Amino acid sequence: MLSLLRHNFPRRCLSDSLVGELQRVRFLSTRLCPDVCSAQTPLLTPSELGEGLRSLPLWTPNTEQTVISRTFVAKNFVAAIKFFNSVAEVAEREKHHPNLHLTNFREVAVELQTHAIGGLSALDLALATKVDAIEVEYSPAWLLKQQAQGLLLK
Repeated sequence: MLSLLRHNFPRRCLSDSLVGELQRVRFLSTRLCPDVCSAQTPLLTPSELGEGLRSLPLWTPNTEQTVISRTFVAKNFVAAIKFFNSVAEVAEREKHHPNLHLTNFREVAVELQTHAIGGLSALDLALATKVDAIEVEYSPAWLLKQQAQGLLLK
């Protein structure tokens, strides 16, 4: 979501509700994972997950609510790999690593889970916020789809 402000979008192209949500996730973007996530890392409750995901509209939980994922289509293969490299830098710095998937040379999926607990923690929401802040060169068709879903103004 923060990435939407940093990419080819003037402020006027973002919905007011999306910009308002940016304020709610600022605290997450400063969270760091401790040296090692452990079995003592607390799981998010369903209500905490729901609250966190309201601030991360591009992310969806799986049915079991143990993983959140985000998908998009990059403009091309190089843009997808550049995004992966940027995610790798953030993940190494945070010591919290997502699963990254690339199919059809530009379809990107990012999956987050605190592996040590087999579920979701605040660390996953924090990393999702940081992943959203990474600059991405999106497919123009994907951007139009986001506009149709109301994430961006037409």
